[in-house]
Amino acid sequence: MDSSAIAASISDQSMGTVKGVAQVAMLKKSMEIEGQSALALVQALPKPAPVPAGQPGALVNTFA
Repeated sequence: MDSSAIAASISDQSMGTVKGVAQVAMLKKSMEIEGQSALALVQALPKPAPVPAGQPGALVNTFA
């Protein structure tokens, strides 16, 4: 085998590794941002009004 072909193969493999690491880092960052957005949406929901006594659900803690 030609030494330049071996060097090119190793270089291609290391570039693939660098690309893979970068892709995983971007995926983690995008998932983190998506999680923060989902949390903000859940926190923005209004709290439901309590059920009056005598109505179904009045004896069950529906907020737990």
